[in-house]
Amino acid sequence: MPDSIIISPVSSNTDNLMLLANLFDKTIILDHVSDSIDTNYVKVNHMRAGYLSAMAMLNKNHKQNLVLAGPVDFPVSNQYIEGIKQAYEEVDLPFHDQMIVHGIPSIENGYKAILDYYKTDGTAKPFTGVIAFCDTLAYGVFKAAAKLNLRIPEDINVIGYDDNPLTVFSAPPLTTIHFPRERVAAHCSEILIAKLVNNEERMKFYSLEPNLVERGSIQTKA
Repeated sequence: MPDSIIISPVSSNTDNLMLLANLFDKTIILDHVSDSIDTNYVKVNHMRAGYLSAMAMLNKNHKQNLVLAGPVDFPVSNQYIEGIKQAYEEVDLPFHDQMIVHGIPSIENGYKAILDYYKTDGTAKPFTGVIAFCDTLAYGVFKAAAKLNLRIPEDINVIGYDDNPLTVFSAPPLTTIHFPRERVAAHCSEILIAKLVNNEERMKFYSLEPNLVERGSIQTKA
């Protein structure tokens, strides 16, 4: 048996997690909290990340935004989408699920989503912004924009999520939501020390907030 387990569920169905029942005191679940499982959690507020992404676009008058999300049942992606919907509701604008494209996060899937949308939707585009669930998808949008001769941010605005170190080197630098990965790792270390070294019995819960990092890939729509 392992000394500890750190796991990030890829499905909203937590039944499989019950296989770890004998190790819950030394298990850390990332980003998905279940009321039925008493264990240690380190959670980033992905709903807040989606909210900040949408508000960044809406505040710059981009009301129609294409959302590139993760797989349909991916908990983190669903939390992110809920935050986007909250932002739209707050400014009293309708949000349509048809503007969500689900897929495995990758440069190629971000690229393909934009090209497919342009092929199926003719020449008149109802969106001026793309809200990407991760920076990798956003890089795919950059790649598609170059192929379609679209300028960022003049023709299309893009925002990502991660704050990958490479975002500052894109042209233009990518506006993104900072994911506090260093603090996630630090809290996981704290839990492991508490459990494996100090033999603490109490379960631990940490909740972290993301923040907007505005760069050059979004601008106010005239």
